[in-house]
Amino acid sequence: MGLLRSYRRGGIPMGELRAFIDILRARYEIPYPLADRRPYIAGRQLVLEAQEQAGLDPDFWLVAPVQGQLLLLPPSDAFLQRVSWEGDLAAEWRPHDDEASPVRIDPDLRHGRRSAASVRAPSGSTTTLAKTTTTLPTTSA
Repeated sequence: MGLLRSYRRGGIPMGELRAFIDILRARYEIPYPLADRRPYIAGRQLVLEAQEQAGLDPDFWLVAPVQGQLLLLPPSDAFLQRVSWEGDLAAEWRPHDDEASPVRIDPDLRHGRRSAASVRAPSGSTTTLAKTTTTLPTTSA
């Protein structure tokens, strides 16, 4: 989502970022730790340790110790404020900083219609969509 995009634009070395994400992934046992609420809310100590262990430049930290408390830094706080959550998982992201903006990115919608695995359902459909796997033919170079 937007947090990774801001890191890429900020020039963070991808090796450091991957190491940081891999550490969080292993500690939380979840595939996408930056799209999960737990690191931002209840797991800040683990995030601090992962930042340090990965050698992440402090300019790119999500949390920092301030007077004995772990606080979200502006990039992670801004990201957290733009996400709508379903339980601990990110459900929607608002790309614009204006809270009144109607634009939302929802991974379950495509062109305004419900979708799953790149299969669209007709608008208003109550059809349950199942995950599909498509095998594409390979070509030899």
